Amino acid sequence: MSTPRPFSPSFMKSQKLKESTRKIGSQFKQLLGSPRVERTVSVSYGFLKISLKTSVEALDHVPIPGLKATGTGLLALIKAIDETKANQGQINRLSAQIERFIEYIIKPLSSEGTAVEAKIPEDLKGRIEKLGRDFAGIAADAEKLFTSSRLSRFLLHEDHHEQITVLINRVSEALNIFLTMGIIQIDRAVDNVEKGVTIIGDNLKEVPKLLEDIDEDIIRSSRDGTPESLPHAPARYKDQRKNKQISTCLQNTRVGLLQQIREWAHDRNAPPIFWLSGMAGTGKSTIAKTIAEEFDGAAPNNYLGASFFCSRDVRKLRIDHLIIPTIAYQLAQHDRAIHAGVTKVLQADRDTVDLRIEGQFQKLIIEPLQGATSRNRVLILIVIDALDECEGTPAEVVTQFANPLLTKLAFSIKLFVTGRPEVGIKQALTRSNVKHQLHPFQLHEIEHSIVRGDIQLFLDHYFKSLVNEQPSLPATWPSTKDRIALGDLAQDLFIFAATAMKFISDPSRRPDNQLESLLTNIHTRGQIDPLYKQVLDSAFQENNNIIKGFQRVMGAVICLKEPLTIAELQLLLGMATGSVQTSLVQLYSVVVVSDNDNDHIQFIHPSFSDYLTSKTRCFSYQYFIDQKVHNAALALLTLKHMRQELKRNICQLVDPLVLTKDIKNLPELLSSHIPPHLRYSCFNWASHLCTASHDAQLLEALHSFCITKLLAWLELMVLYGHIDLALSSIESAQKWLM
Repeated sequence: MSTPRPFSPSFMKSQKLKESTRKIGSQFKQLLGSPRVERTVSVSYGFLKISLKTSVEALDHVPIPGLKATGTGLLALIKAIDETKANQGQINRLSAQIERFIEYIIKPLSSEGTAVEAKIPEDLKGRIEKLGRDFAGIAADAEKLFTSSRLSRFLLHEDHHEQITVLINRVSEALNIFLTMGIIQIDRAVDNVEKGVTIIGDNLKEVPKLLEDIDEDIIRSSRDGTPESLPHAPARYKDQRKNKQISTCLQNTRVGLLQQIREWAHDRNAPPIFWLSGMAGTGKSTIAKTIAEEFDGAAPNNYLGASFFCSRDVRKLRIDHLIIPTIAYQLAQHDRAIHAGVTKVLQADRDTVDLRIEGQFQKLIIEPLQGATSRNRVLILIVIDALDECEGTPAEVVTQFANPLLTKLAFSIKLFVTGRPEVGIKQALTRSNVKHQLHPFQLHEIEHSIVRGDIQLFLDHYFKSLVNEQPSLPATWPSTKDRIALGDLAQDLFIFAATAMKFISDPSRRPDNQLESLLTNIHTRGQIDPLYKQVLDSAFQENNNIIKGFQRVMGAVICLKEPLTIAELQLLLGMATGSVQTSLVQLYSVVVVSDNDNDHIQFIHPSFSDYLTSKTRCFSYQYFIDQKVHNAALALLTLKHMRQELKRNICQLVDPLVLTKDIKNLPELLSSHIPPHLRYSCFNWASHLCTASHDAQLLEALHSFCITKLLAWLELMVLYGHIDLALSSIESAQKWLM
C-alpha cells in the first residue's frame, strides 16, 4: 500500500474521495441524529433526499445530455414541497416517484460511468433528453411556488396543495411514459450495479421502516426488571477457556501470602480492599484463581459472591462499565435476599445500568445490600483479577468499595483485586478517602529467597512429571546444576518458569535438547524477553514463509477487537483451513492453539503480546507486530467482506418493512444468514480504520463501501439493534478522514 505524492493525480483523486466520503457520512449522521418525530415519514423522506442529491452529483461523470436535468428537476420539486409544508400523503407519493427514478434510471446509467455513452443506443439518448426537458419544465413551475411575490398569500390558500399534486402527477406521468417504452431493463441494473460508480440509494426501500425500531422505549423493553436482564460478562474465574488455562498455586508454594489473604478475608475489622500488585509474570492471576476457587467451596464455606477476571483479549472482559452490573448479577445468583434487592431497584428504574460507575455501585450494590437481611454478618468475597487489562477507569470500581456504608450492612463485603502497579491505578488507590480502606501488598515485598524457593519447587514438580511421562528420559534428568541454572534465569518471574517448562515439554521436540537450548542461549536473568526471543527463533529458524504466516495471523489476533474462532479467523483473513494452526503450531509454549477450529487462539500470558508490539523490546523486525499496519489490513478486509457479502434484505424477511420487534426468531435469523466474520466486519470496521495510517488503497475502499453498501450495512445494524454503534462508526470514519 502506498501514499500518493502531494498534488499528483492520485493525490488529487484521494482528496476528492475524502471529501465525497466525508460528505456522505455527515449527511447520514445528521439524519440519524435527528429527533425521532414522525420517523416513518421523516427518515424515509430524508434518506431519499440524501440519496437523490448524491446521485445527481454522481451524474457529473455521466455524459448523457438531459440526464442531470431530470435529477435537478426533482430536487427543485422537493424544495417546493419543503417550503410549502406539503402534507404526508403528498410526501409519500413524491417519495415513491424518487425511488422509481433512482432505481430504474439513475442507478443503471450511472453504474457504467463515462463508458455509458458508447453503450446505449441513440434513441434511448433521445428519450432521456425528452425526460430531462419534461423535468426542467416541472422544475420551472415548482420554482414559481416559492419565488412568486404572491408567496405569502399563496401559502394561506389551500390551492397550493392542488398545485403540488399536479406537479407530482406530471413527474409520475413522465416516468411512466419513459419506463413503459421498456428501453432500460431492471436486469441490466442488477447485473451492472457493482461496476463503476453506483449510488448510496441502494436498498432504500427496506431501511426507513426498519429504522422505526430504533427508539428508547424499545431498548428499555428488553430490560424486564430482573437481575437476569442485567448486561453482564462471562467473567467468573471458571467461565472463560483462558481462565481455565490459569493454574492454581502448587501445593506448598505461596504459603505465607495465601494465609495472609485468608486471615484478611475473615477479619471483619480489616480494611475491605486487598490490593495485590506486581509486575507482569509474577503470578497474580494464579493467586487470584487459587483464592476464588478456595472460597467457592461447598456450604458453609461458599463465601465467593462474585469474580471478574479481566482480559484485554475479550471485549466484554475489558469494559469497565460492565464490572459492576456483572458483580451485581453474580451476587443476585449467590443470595436470594440480594436477588430481591436488585430486582426492586431495577423495577423502579430499568436504566440503572446506564449510570456512571459510582451510580451503578450505589444502585446495584449498596441499595440491594441495604435491604437484605441476614442472621449473622455473613462474609461475601469478591475477586477482580488483572484490573490493568480493563479499559476506561477500572480503578474507580475498586474505590467504590471504600464506601463507609459497606461497614453497616448485614453482609461483610470484601474485595480482593490484583493488577500491575500502573500509575493511574496507583493514584486512584492512594487517595485519602481510599488508602485507609486498603490493604496493599506488593509481590516484590516477599523475600527473594522465598520466591526463588517456590519457583524451584514449581520447576522440580514439572521436571518430575515430565520424566514420568517420557520413559526415554533418565530418572536423574535434569542434573541439579541445570535445575538450579534454570531457576536462576527465572529469578522472581513465575511466568518465565511456566513458559520455560512449556517450551521444554513441547511434544514435537526432545526435552533435553530444549533445556540445553535455553541454558545455552539465554544469559540475562529475571527477564522474560530473551525467553520469548528464544521461543520464536526455535519455532521459525529464519524460515521466511513461516514468519510471513506468523505475522499475518498473529498481527490479526493481537489487533482483533473481539475474539474469533480459528475457523472464523480463517474466513476473515481468506486463509485455507488449517493455515492458522500451521502458522502458530511451534508456539506451543506461549500461545494456546487448538486442533479444533471452533476454539479461539489465546496467549498464555499477556506479556507475550506486549513483547511483540513493543519496538523497544522486540528488536527482531521479523517478529515485531506493527499494529497500525495490521489494523489497516483488517480495515481493508472488513470493508471488502461488507462490499462483497452485504445485500438487500439479507435475512430474507417475507415482509422487509416489518419492525424488528415484530420479527419472530430474529437472533436465529441473524445467526443463520450472517456468518461470524461478516458480523465482525460490520461491527468493527471503523475501529480498525481509525487506528490505521492513511493510505490511498484504504481510502478508496472506504469510499466504495460508502457509495455502494452503506445503507445495506445500516439496515443490518438496525436488525442487530446497534444504531448507536453505527453512528459512532460513521463519526470515527469522519475523524479518520480529517
